[in-house]
Amino acid sequence: RLLTLEAHVRAHRGDAHGAAESIQAVLSLAATLENEPLLISQLVRIAVHSMGYALVRDLLPYAVFSDADLQALQLSVRVANYRQGLRRGLIGERVIGMHTFQNPGGAGIPPGAAVLSRLLGGGDHDLSLYLEFLTSMVDASERSWSDARTAELVIDTKVKEIASSQTARLQH
Repeated sequence: RLLTLEAHVRAHRGDAHGAAESIQAVLSLAATLENEPLLISQLVRIAVHSMGYALVRDLLPYAVFSDADLQALQLSVRVANYRQGLRRGLIGERVIGMHTFQNPGGAGIPPGAAVLSRLLGGGDHDLSLYLEFLTSMVDASERSWSDARTAELVIDTKVKEIASSQTARLQH
């Protein structure tokens, strides 16, 4: 947010190159999260990149960026690879989920809830269902965005089906 403010101040003071440097810093900051194995880190990365894109759009009326600055910004936008980052984040979530299912007390889940879930037939079935959903999401991340969205809708429908049944909600 400070870099965003700095870009606005520089642009309004007539320092287009300084504003471009601040925007570049925002985009570079987002790029530092590229290899993080958590989905939340990838979502933050996308949000920070979006802030950089919005800065360019918002400051165009106030700053006359040089061709070199525009090319540098364009390159930063072009090299962002969200697909690989999202895939890495989903794989990380799958690992965390597996660990949580195997060690429910360590995840802040009361031991009684884990026992109740197993008595009602959950446990291994829940892990299986979780892995099915996450594996489907990881696989979808390697396909086109429209195919990935379709896979997400299928998973969403299955989750809603589970949530619509009181027995299934209690079990899972």
